[in-house]
Amino acid sequence: MRTAAAALVVIALTATAVATPGGRSAAAAFLSAFRSERFAVVTVDPRRVGEGLAGLERLGRVQGLGDTEPRIVSSLDAATRVAGFAPAALDAGSLPGTVTGPPSITALPSHTVRVTFSRERAPQLPLRLDGAVLIVEVPAVVVQTWGGDGEAPGLVVAEAEQVTARTRGVSLDVLRDDLLALGGLPPETVAQLRAIDDWRTTLPIPVPVDDVRWSPATIAGGPGLLFGDESGLASAALWQRDGRIHGVGGMLPATEVRRLADVIGG
Repeated sequence: MRTAAAALVVIALTATAVATPGGRSAAAAFLSAFRSERFAVVTVDPRRVGEGLAGLERLGRVQGLGDTEPRIVSSLDAATRVAGFAPAALDAGSLPGTVTGPPSITALPSHTVRVTFSRERAPQLPLRLDGAVLIVEVPAVVVQTWGGDGEAPGLVVAEAEQVTARTRGVSLDVLRDDLLALGGLPPETVAQLRAIDDWRTTLPIPVPVDDVRWSPATIAGGPGLLFGDESGLASAALWQRDGRIHGVGGMLPATEVRRLADVIGG
C-alpha cells in the first residue's frame, strides 16, 4: 500500500456509496439494473474516478438525490428505527485494544432515485433512451465508527440492504450498454464492467489501482473480499449474507479484521 488512507477507501466506498449524491449517481451508472448478490472488484485510477460521477445528472432529470440524508443517531436502537433493520452489534470485549470510546452511529433510510433520460438535455443520448426511466432503490445503511490512535477511524462497521434497480421504456440490457458506451467512464473501467458476466446480480467494488491489496476470501463463513495486509496500516473485509452487505475496516491487520467479521457474522 502507498498510504493507509488508500486502503480505507474500500470500506469507505462500501459504507457511503449509497449515502452521497455522487455515490448514488455512480451506483446508477455502474449497475444500470440488478439485484446485488455478489461482488466484483473493479480497479480504478483514483485521479479519474470522479469523472463518471457527475455525468448522470447531465443526462436527464434526476429525482430523489437530495431528499434523504444520513442521520447521526444516539444508539443502535435508534439506527434500527431509521434503517428498518437491526444492525450487528459488537460487544466491548470483542473490540481491538487500539479503538477508543463508544462508536458514532450514522443511519440512512432506504429511498428511491429516478432518472428520466432526455435528449433535450443530452443530445448525445441514443434516440431509444429519450424518455426512458432508471429507478434505483437505494438501500438503508448503518455505519458505526470508532476512534483510533490517529486521525483515521480506528474501526468502521457498515451494514446495508441490497441495491436493486429497474427500468421503464427500454430493457435493462439496452440501458446498461448505452450508458457504458457514452464515454463518461475511463475506458479501462468500462472494459472491466463489461467483463462481468453476471452483471445483473454483481455489485462492482471500486478499488484504487496499485494502492490496495485485495483477494477473495471466506468471510464469516461465506464468500467475500479481504483488503490490506498484516502491516496494521489499514485493512477491510466485505461480504454479503442473507440479503445484507457487511463491511468491517480500520487501522488493523487483515487477520484482526477477519476475526471481527467472523464475530459479526451475518
